Amino acid sequence: MGRTVSRTEFFAAIAIFAIVFTMCTAYKLIRSDQWFGDSAVYFQATENLASRGAPVSQVKASVNDYMDSGSFQSTPTAAIAANPSSLFGRSTPATEVNVLRGHAYFVLFPIALLVKLLPVQVVLLSLYAFSFSGMILLAYFMLRIKGVSIISACLFCLLVASQPAWWQGLLLGQFYPDRLFLLAGFAFMAFVALTTVQNGKLTNRVWLAVMALLCASINERGALVAGVFMLFYVALYWKKPGLDRYYKLALSAGLLGYSYVAIKFIVPTDTSYSTFLPTSLDGLLNVVHLPQFIPLVALFLLVNAPLLSLSFFEWRTAAIAVFLMLPNIFGNIGGAEKVGWSTHYPSYYFPSLVLAALMGYAALHHQAAAKRRLPALYALTAAFMVYIAVLNPYSYSPISLALSNAADSFFPTAAADANQFLFQSEPRRNLEAAVNGIRQAVPPHSVVSSVEGGMPLLYQDRTIEFFPEDLDHADYAVLGAHYINGKISYFGSVSYLGADEQAKLSDLVQARMIADGYDVDHPKMFPGFKGLAVVRRVH
Repeated sequence: MGRTVSRTEFFAAIAIFAIVFTMCTAYKLIRSDQWFGDSAVYFQATENLASRGAPVSQVKASVNDYMDSGSFQSTPTAAIAANPSSLFGRSTPATEVNVLRGHAYFVLFPIALLVKLLPVQVVLLSLYAFSFSGMILLAYFMLRIKGVSIISACLFCLLVASQPAWWQGLLLGQFYPDRLFLLAGFAFMAFVALTTVQNGKLTNRVWLAVMALLCASINERGALVAGVFMLFYVALYWKKPGLDRYYKLALSAGLLGYSYVAIKFIVPTDTSYSTFLPTSLDGLLNVVHLPQFIPLVALFLLVNAPLLSLSFFEWRTAAIAVFLMLPNIFGNIGGAEKVGWSTHYPSYYFPSLVLAALMGYAALHHQAAAKRRLPALYALTAAFMVYIAVLNPYSYSPISLALSNAADSFFPTAAADANQFLFQSEPRRNLEAAVNGIRQAVPPHSVVSSVEGGMPLLYQDRTIEFFPEDLDHADYAVLGAHYINGKISYFGSVSYLGADEQAKLSDLVQARMIADGYDVDHPKMFPGFKGLAVVRRVH
């Protein structure tokens, strides 16, 4: 059952999308206190690509050095104290690295053309907001074309927006090119699902090829996920009339072939492919036997349960979505791959899950309409939204289902943040003043050892080191600071070895700053901006 969207409805939907997109973009631009180290990496790399033709980042080099050269976060403080120069004393700042050697982010090349005309933050963050909000718009139109009523389609879109992977990814997350896969991947999968042979004529082939290229340009993982989705779809829907199966198989083979070549030869420096997923039965058992594996997976499934439940009314697309979720279940980088809703890790499974839920929802809608039970469908969708609101998406030991959690769900959070940062001028002015203050406190051409929160503000015309790296030679340090009993206490260095080691490391770093001549008694403090402080090295 299909229908044509009226011109009035089309323009009304576009108008609502434009408002939501504009507000989300403005919010992301205003909330510079939510930009961190990875934002600095992609801001810098895209700027350099636009101005110099090279997608390189000095910030990325510094982050790589800190993460790879010694694993300081897992080193006892006593060992660092015995060899302090290994952390504090590097005399040669990190040089630039090409971000394409980590992932095949070729989509940055066309994006860089826009950066020649507009500030990089405006371009990247507007694309970010466009991807998230555009997926909702496309889902609405797809439901309407499939004959779903306006009320049902709107409720489904609100359900998707209430998912932590969507709203926390949009409101709280940093920019990664991977974020663009939400819209590109969803659009690609939607075109795969649409009939491409009608009345003996081929349709959507060009659009399907364009979306395949876009998915592949975003990331080699985008090509892999798109290729797997298309391969499985053709296999499971082999007898579907008008499937255009051989064209899709050829396109799938191209995507999978490109992904293999990219992983093997284009991005050899990315070690995550050899460490993220277990490569043997013993490795799989080691992951499964991790103490937090079952609680994390349980929460992952509980959060995704509403969309999964709807998807099973169209079991074939549900099976594909479940398969594409398996890497997040059995992969391991400490838990973020499962419940890091604001991170980019849901980017590659979420579009297939939304599409599967959409297909199941459409089938359920037609059944309910035939039996005159659409109010029951409305109630079910609303109940799913209430369930998501009262489920704490981060509490996995134990699971937390409570009405008090609803205050931190999407709709209250979005309304409060919009009221504070979009409709009130004082919070915006305070953030802008803090940003300008931090930038003025660290002169251009300085070397600054900074925590992640300061990096996006300082990467232009300054050399960034990952705090507390290179304190012995930096001109400034940017770190956290607060008053305890009238005395300034500094923080920002990270230890994974527990609270006691964290306290010891903070004391060691502060002592080292004093020994290196930092004026720790007279910092410039910005408590309203992540509690950051700028400390100058005077000798």
